Amino acid sequence: MPSPRLTAFRAWLITAAVVLAITGAAGADEPAIDPTSLSSFTRAIQPLLLNHCATGACHGGDTAAAPQLRRGPVGGLANRTTTLANLQSITKAVADAGGSQAFLHKVLTGHEPNPSPRRGTPLSLSDHERQLLQTWLALSLPDTGSHTTAAGQASMTTAATPVGFDAPLTTPTPPRAAALPLAPSPRKPNRFRSMLERAANPLQLPPPRVTKGLDLEKVLPETFPPLPEDTGLASPAQQN
Repeated sequence: MPSPRLTAFRAWLITAAVVLAITGAAGADEPAIDPTSLSSFTRAIQPLLLNHCATGACHGGDTAAAPQLRRGPVGGLANRTTTLANLQSITKAVADAGGSQAFLHKVLTGHEPNPSPRRGTPLSLSDHERQLLQTWLALSLPDTGSHTTAAGQASMTTAATPVGFDAPLTTPTPPRAAALPLAPSPRKPNRFRSMLERAANPLQLPPPRVTKGLDLEKVLPETFPPLPEDTGLASPAQQN
């Protein structure tokens, strides 16, 4: 009779074999993807498409128009499942459009012949974002001879300079005002030093003006007016 440990070990082996078989079958269903294309799509192209195309109901979610772009279930952050689904959706949309050149022309000029307020509006991209999308399409989903169309060729007449996918999509934020060099503030005067300087160099005032008064030595008694008689006072001349 086998021991309980051996029985538990056999059960664990059977469970591990079943899990490996299921995982291998699921992995075999996934198409082969170039790691470089997947890496550049994850870092640069998927954020670009999610920010511009999946913010509303145009291409966001399973009920939107193709290509359907999905966000992750946790905080809207993309994970491996949503990234592979978005890449597959973009690949199918490029094939349905007739190639990467026709797809880019459709994206940049309008999605439908008669644009509606909800769909068909051209995608507003900066020069850097357009170069990113054009470079990724040319490298990851290149056109074959049968896929090149006149509309797609017209959109690619001006070849964009290939750009690196590691460059940030957004414009770098300028440094904060606190980090910028500040002009030196004027030094406040020392009040104590100012008092000493004023005491050492007093303000020069003009000499005082002397008002010419009455010169008593040149006044004669006769020049005084006579006093009234009823006061009981008499002038020196009258007393003599």
